[in-house]
Amino acid sequence: MKRIVKSSLIVVVLLLLVTGCGKKDNIDIVNMDGTTSKRSENPLYNINVNGSGTLNCTRSANAYSGLTASFNYAVTYKKGIITFIHSIEKVKGESTSGLDEYEAAYNKIKDRYSDIEYYDITVTRDNNSVIYDSNINYEKVDMNKILKLEGNENNIYNSSNKMELKKWYSFVKKMGTTCKGV
Repeated sequence: MKRIVKSSLIVVVLLLLVTGCGKKDNIDIVNMDGTTSKRSENPLYNINVNGSGTLNCTRSANAYSGLTASFNYAVTYKKGIITFIHSIEKVKGESTSGLDEYEAAYNKIKDRYSDIEYYDITVTRDNNSVIYDSNINYEKVDMNKILKLEGNENNIYNSSNKMELKKWYSFVKKMGTTCKGV
């Protein structure tokens, strides 16, 4: 009887060692947008889309007239619902007319949302850049006002007018945004 127990214990230990040594980066996983990929292809494989936490997200782009743009987002979420987004978009370059256009466009956005409490936007300009800085508190903001401006079609809100993390991520991923959990 002792021999059977010892043999069984040895087999279990060996099985644990063998199964624990495989390469984990190539495991198929389900992405936040519902597709599958290899774990190594998805930096958010360990994010629980129904959980809580913070993501830091970035993207860069070349704008026209030699301008470059960088986008940074800090996204806070609870139970898979976005509660707060702080975004900083910076357009840099030597083209004064290009920066003028971005500044005007950002100010139009700011004016459009100016009557919405908890949707705060600041636009600043210096010699070679325009910065769009927004803070949106989705726990307090009047979503009906936002939806009145943005419309209900093809948006990233659920039936309760809450912004779902996985829908938001799927949307920004298409534009080249990458995110990491904090």
